[in-house]
Amino acid sequence: MVHEGLLCEATEDEVALVREELGFVPNNLVRVSAFVDENGQASRSRISSAHRPAVLLLYPLRNAEDAYKKKQRAKVEPFPTIYWLASAYLKACVSALEDQQFVSTLQHRLDADETAKEKMAQSHREYAEQRWKMMTPHDVELVNSRGWEFVLRDVGIAGIREFTNVKCLHTHYAHYLATGNNLIGEWVQQLLDSAATERTKSSSEHATKQ
Repeated sequence: MVHEGLLCEATEDEVALVREELGFVPNNLVRVSAFVDENGQASRSRISSAHRPAVLLLYPLRNAEDAYKKKQRAKVEPFPTIYWLASAYLKACVSALEDQQFVSTLQHRLDADETAKEKMAQSHREYAEQRWKMMTPHDVELVNSRGWEFVLRDVGIAGIREFTNVKCLHTHYAHYLATGNNLIGEWVQQLLDSAATERTKSSSEHATKQ
């Protein structure tokens, strides 16, 4: 059974920019959900030509035909990460945070705050609900026939099963930029803003000394 998917809503220009950022265009691309300008400021609409794709909305099933031909996997496979951080610049910024052990830092912060844990659990539930509702009736039938219901209906953000686990800052940040509904992603934004402020301050002090 072949999956249907959804039509890609991205413009030709947006698709070209996605290719520049990723080196390819995901075959399950639905639309660009957030953009980033030359100063690293994100928005959910493309305000000017300077804005580049920051986050992609991807369909929960993807075509794996090339891998299938190599006998590596099935023709179609579940794809639980529907919000994907596409900006090379933002990915580098978030990777820098992960290199500084901020996954562990934010995990401790989450563990110590019951209200924050409930907010994140709700974000996971809403993410899963959106992912399931995205699929066409035909594709829901396909998913059920393959036994993929749990992977696409029940797991949380980016396939996270335990809703109190931070796991990956990139996926939380992508969800936050696209929806504004991810507390960990909001914390990531605060860290990025703080780092940017420190860089500006350092540059100003250096210029003054010269």
